[in-house]
Amino acid sequence: MAAWAADMNAEGQNELGTKGEDISPSGRAGLRNPDDKVAPVGKETTGFVSKFIDNTWASYGIRTTIGAFDRAGLTPKMYQLVEIEPNAQRHERMTIVKGLSFRLIPNEVALEVASTVAEKYGFKQDKVEYGKGGLSVYASYISNDKPKEVKVGDLVAVGFQMKNSIDGSAGYRFSGYTLRLACTNGMTVPENRNTISLPKLSDVAQLTKDAESVMRPLMAGLEEQLQTYRRWTQIDLNMQLANILAVSLPKKYLPFIDFAKKTKAVVGFQHMTVWDAFNRITDPLTHTKLEARHRDWFRARLNRAVETWAEVQNGARSMDDALLMVGSF
Repeated sequence: MAAWAADMNAEGQNELGTKGEDISPSGRAGLRNPDDKVAPVGKETTGFVSKFIDNTWASYGIRTTIGAFDRAGLTPKMYQLVEIEPNAQRHERMTIVKGLSFRLIPNEVALEVASTVAEKYGFKQDKVEYGKGGLSVYASYISNDKPKEVKVGDLVAVGFQMKNSIDGSAGYRFSGYTLRLACTNGMTVPENRNTISLPKLSDVAQLTKDAESVMRPLMAGLEEQLQTYRRWTQIDLNMQLANILAVSLPKKYLPFIDFAKKTKAVVGFQHMTVWDAFNRITDPLTHTKLEARHRDWFRARLNRAVETWAEVQNGARSMDDALLMVGSF
C-alpha cells in the first residue's frame, strides 16, 4: 500500500542515525537520576560489563542495559543490550545488541500514537498485522472522507499506514496509500517524494506531536498522487513501460505482457491504459498471502519502474539507463 513515507526513523538504525540526547553512561548520569528509569548496576554477565539499566519500556517487556564487552586489554566499546520478553504477539524471548545511537519504540506505543493521530485527522483503523514473530507491526488507517474519483465510476479512498519494529529492522514510519474501491486494491505512492524523517523518542507526548506534524504533507502528497492517477487514465501502455516492468517484476504479476518462451524478452502486450496496467499488477499483490514487508518490497519495485518510465518519457533518462536502474534496484 503506501510507498512514500513520513519516515519517523531511518530503517535498520544501529550505530548511526539519531542525533539527540547523550545516552552514554556519563550522559545518562547527567540527564537522569537512579529514580528515573536509569540506574547503575555494575554487574558482569558472560563478558558483558553493564553500567546502567534503562527501564523506560519495562512495562512493555523491554529492558535495555548499557555496557561494554570485555575485550582483553582493548578499550571497551559501549553497546546497548536489549532484552525483549515474549508476549501475545512476540513468540520468543530474545536479546539484541545495538550501538548507543539505537532507539526503539514498543509496538504498542507505536499503535497508540498512530491511532491518536488518525482520530484527530479523520481516519479510522482498517487492520493491524504483526511480522517477524511479533517484532514488527503494520497498521493501516482509512479516511472517513468521501472517496475521490479517478475517472467516472472509478473511486479511490486515501489512507495512511504505520510501520514499526523493535529490533532495528525498520523505523517508525507513516506512509500514505490509496485504495481502489472497485477491487479493494491497495496501491502505492512513489517513496522518494515528500519523505520526512523524525527520531524515535521515549517522550510519548512529543512523539505524538511530531507524528501529527507529518500528516499535513502526507495528505498533500496523496492528493498529488490522485492527480497522477488521473493522468494515467489518458496514457496508453507502451513498449518502453512493458520492458521496464518486465525487468522489475516476476512474470506472474504481468499477465498482460507477452514474453518470448523461456526468457523475459517482451514480444507484445495487451492494449490498455497505464492506470489499468498499474491496477492489474497491484491486484494480485494485494490479494495474495504475502507478509506486509514482502508486499511493500514488490510495490517499491513497481513504483520505481513507473517513476523511471516517466523519466524516459520526459527525456530525463535514456531507455538503456532506465533498464539498468530498475534492474539494480
